Order: sequence, then structure tokens, then C-alpha cells
Amino acid sequence: RLQTPGVPEPPPVPAQTLQSQLATARGQLRHLQPGVPQAPPPPPPAGSSLVTQLNAARDRILNPGSLRGQLREASARRYENATLNLPAHYGGGKPKKPGTLQATDEHANPLAFHHKIPSNVIVTAANSGDRQTRENLAIWASGGGRREVGIKGLAWTRHNTFAGPLPTHRAHDPGGANPDTHFTASGRVTPRSELALDILADGGFGAVDPQELRERLLALPSQTHSAYDRNEWHGPADARAQVGRPPDWDTLSLQQKRDYARRNRQQKRGPN
Repeated sequence: RLQTPGVPEPPPVPAQTLQSQLATARGQLRHLQPGVPQAPPPPPPAGSSLVTQLNAARDRILNPGSLRGQLREASARRYENATLNLPAHYGGGKPKKPGTLQATDEHANPLAFHHKIPSNVIVTAANSGDRQTRENLAIWASGGGRREVGIKGLAWTRHNTFAGPLPTHRAHDPGGANPDTHFTASGRVTPRSELALDILADGGFGAVDPQELRERLLALPSQTHSAYDRNEWHGPADARAQVGRPPDWDTLSLQQKRDYARRNRQQKRGPN
């Protein structure tokens, strides 16, 4: 038993008292009904025994109103409070890439950050004037905790980008209004790419249910960009291609691409 030098040991707690405290805690747990919200138990009084404090901590964790649940509710509220701060009509091109989005490959070549939902599709949606579309755009782009999203934050939403070779050094760069899907080396579709395909296949930001969008964003393994993985790319230096990209990908419809993503989804580890 460890003891701090110079500090006297507290008197031992009688075994009978410990048994009584444990019995009381077990009785409280029996009264909890699954699925029925319970009021969080009060913190233990000052000077209470270690067993009592541990039991109280356990009750707070098991209780539906626990800190974990409160944190999840707070995360959901950050999407509800998100707003767009955009001009009435944005006529410019894609805003300059944020300075924090910088990366190089294994040969120290600079990398690009490719958009899963193209930036021109995003800007067109922002200019639509449709209230539902703008609300969903604000929810979608506020994943990093921003309460107010400008055109730069909207165009460079982190979870909508993945690092890869420059367009001039890459094969199969879709361009235009086509989605740019990120694949693992085994051909799996990353979770954030699947979300992008779902939004486009459903008809765009104006057709998405806001609550479902919030839940999907909360379920993502990360809100940042998908990092570069050298094992996911092959081919000559001027025509790098994704190893896991299906050969007939360009011939598939949006619905077929979404179906493929659902059959071949994978939660990548870390920031991917």
C-alpha cells in the first residue's frame, strides 16, 4: 500500500461499512430501467470513502444522462448553430487553398488536395438561394467546429478533400462536376467519400435531410482531410493513379457508384 511521506494514513473503513455501501449501490443500479432517462446522481459528499466515490462515478457512467451523452449532444448542437456568411451571389472561382493544407509525397513532390464533391458544385449550391440548400451547406462545412462558414471554409471543407498527386501528374482526374472518390489500396471507399457520393446521388445539398446529415457527420472517423498514402498510388510519375480505383469507374452512374461504395466501405484509421 502506497503512502505519501509525512502524511498520516487515514483510519481504515470498517468492513461492515463497506458492505453496507456496496449493497446500497447495487440497489440503486437495480432501479435503473434500460431506455428510460434517469437523473444524473449527485457527486459524492466531501470526505466520503473511496468506495463510495467509485460507486458514484460508476453510476454517472452507466446513467443515460452521463457526460458522454452530454458531449455528444454538444457536438450535435455545433451543427445546428452553423450559419453561412456568404455574399448574395459569389461569382469568383475557387478561393485560394488555406496555407495549412500543405503536403508532399515520398519524393518531396508537392501534393494537391482533391475535392470529393467538386468546388464548382459547392459554389453553385451556395448561389442557389434555396434555404434548405444553404442550411445543409452550413451543417456540412462546419464539421471543424466553426459557427460561421465563409466561402473559403465552404470551398475547402477538410473532410471533403484528400491528398494526392497534382492534377498534371495524375491519371483519371475527373474534373468538371464529377465527384472525385478516394479509394484505399484494396478498392474500399473511404467514409467521407461515401458521404459525398450519397449527397450527390440523392440530388445534391437541397435534397438531403438535415438531421441525417448531422448524424452522418458525427459518425465520421475524422473531420480532417484524408492523408496521402504512397501505397494507394501507382504508375509513372506524370500519370499516377489510385491502385484501388475500379477500371470501369468512369462508366458508372452516380447511383451505381454509391452502391459500390456501400458494398465496399471501409473505415480507415487515423486521419484518413
